[in-house]
Amino acid sequence: MQTIQFTIDDRYTPTILSLLQSLKEGIITDLSIKRGTNNPKEQNDDIFSKTSGILSSHHIDPIEWQDTIRSEWD
Repeated sequence: MQTIQFTIDDRYTPTILSLLQSLKEGIITDLSIKRGTNNPKEQNDDIFSKTSGILSSHHIDPIEWQDTIRSEWD
């Protein structure tokens, strides 16, 4: 089995989708369409990569932080 991925211009989307739908029976086993943005950098960014390291300069002790959070509920 092979996976093929390509990017197309929005104006060709109806033509390509029509072609893929006609091939779906018997040839294509899983047809999924992902809408992208014009900026490839935006596609790769997720919440974890955007926020990783934000608090590293604060030198927070995780054990002390947990104790503080838990003591609020006592």
